Amino acid sequence: MLDFLRIANYAVIEALDAEFAPGLTVITGETGAGKSIIIGALRLALGERVSGDVIRAGAERAMIEAVFSPLTDEMAAWASAGGFESDDGESRLMIRREITASGLTRNFINNRSATAAQLREIGGLIIDFHGQGEHTSLYSPVIQMRLLDSYGGHTKALDAYRAAYAEYRNVLSRLNQLQSSHDGSERRKSFLEFQIEEIASAALKPGEDVQLETELRRLQNAERLGIACATACDLLYEGEQSGASANALIASVAKALADAAALDPSQEELAARATELRFTVEDLASRVRDYAASVTVDPLRLTEVDERLHLIRSLKKKYGASIGEILAAHDALKGELQELENFDEALAQTQERCDAAGAAALAAAGRLSAARIKAAKDFGQQVGKVMQELEMPKAGFHVQIKSDSGSDPVRLGATGADEIEFLVALNPGEQARPMRKVASGGEMSRIMLAIKSVLAERDAIPTLIFDEIDAGISGDAATCVAEKMQALGESHQVLCITHLAQIAARGDHHAVVEKKVANGRTYISMEFLPNAVRAEAIARMLSGKCADDISLRFAKSLLKQK
Repeated sequence: MLDFLRIANYAVIEALDAEFAPGLTVITGETGAGKSIIIGALRLALGERVSGDVIRAGAERAMIEAVFSPLTDEMAAWASAGGFESDDGESRLMIRREITASGLTRNFINNRSATAAQLREIGGLIIDFHGQGEHTSLYSPVIQMRLLDSYGGHTKALDAYRAAYAEYRNVLSRLNQLQSSHDGSERRKSFLEFQIEEIASAALKPGEDVQLETELRRLQNAERLGIACATACDLLYEGEQSGASANALIASVAKALADAAALDPSQEELAARATELRFTVEDLASRVRDYAASVTVDPLRLTEVDERLHLIRSLKKKYGASIGEILAAHDALKGELQELENFDEALAQTQERCDAAGAAALAAAGRLSAARIKAAKDFGQQVGKVMQELEMPKAGFHVQIKSDSGSDPVRLGATGADEIEFLVALNPGEQARPMRKVASGGEMSRIMLAIKSVLAERDAIPTLIFDEIDAGISGDAATCVAEKMQALGESHQVLCITHLAQIAARGDHHAVVEKKVANGRTYISMEFLPNAVRAEAIARMLSGKCADDISLRFAKSLLKQK
């Protein structure tokens, strides 16, 4: 459940700290005092989309922090899987979200960085929000089906159906591709054969292009290379053009150093090095001569290399940036051709797979439909019973299920073969009609509460938040809603923003939100009231800012009924 909430520089809230307890906590205050802003901050902490304009004027960033404990088994498993366990081993989650003026956020779960998606995931396990504006969501067939599946515990059956349906859709897509390609298959086969032959006839070898590029440069520059080698040989060994070769000069050096060594044996190493240098020059000259002999002007070979490279470049433009990619494309084309050559067999096999996958999806949809039909009857009875407890004594609630897949899996949808419609009958003698066409705002509040109450008995989410869902009700209906809220507080932590004294009086805890202006700035505070002053706060809800004797007596009588 929610233990602690801290809000800083969010909207008109400068700083607010609040500790929460189990049971029913009612939150009251004047209209516009900021009650819904507090709930909005909590939604934001649990991953709701955010923009920089939520930051209080003059502040650089906003921060919302919420602490939840103890964790349910599902929450603990989620935290463990994501690496978000508490450092001290406590069964607790501390969620913090920081928002900058640019709209960027930093998210943390137990002081570890998290994504907004992860905040939303864990938020869905922690808190179930419901506000006045969300009544219309109950009109959605998608939401109605989700509620029925939640009541019936259809998670496994729904997952099994979705897996079977996804497999059917994948195989059906493949079948459609094969069928659509059938008309052009002969043209495609001819083109594939041409491409395969074009690559095969080139007889490419890996790395061949690199070697050819090197040879091309050598052939194109054969004359220049010959001149360079002749010059090098002359300078190194022959000396015909230069007048004196390096070899002759080094030989003279070697003789001079040999004479010196004869006079001073300590310099024999110098003589030896000069002799070694002479041998090195001779070897270098020999290598240059060998290279020069291999470099010949060969116009025929130059043409061959140039044409070969042109062919390879042409293939690269069509099939890949390298010889390796061209060869890989060749294998892929051969595989496609083989598939086309076996088209009839492939089509028959795919059709068989599609039929089997469709039958499996239909069977899974049938099991899901059977489970929904069974749950719908009980769900309708339970919701109708609670509606009657909420001052709708003649009301009836029914879940209408239409299944329309027949034996054709193409007519299946993402959630099965069923269409769901919630029907209500509010008065004796009236036929049950779609809820969206019958219920008023006040009636919708009670229907929603009835549904939430029935689901809460099976729901593992520990905290329920109701934001002004009491709109449009008063009198005995308000009293019945208050009693149901109190009953929910026995099994869940319930936070309820309300303007009704009957509901406020049923709370186990009572917080008052106030908006104040000081030095030209607006501030919001939330104070938990001791029991001794609750009667006066409830009396002000009945009579206005100043509680009179009549409203005070009535407030005390409401508190005694708790």
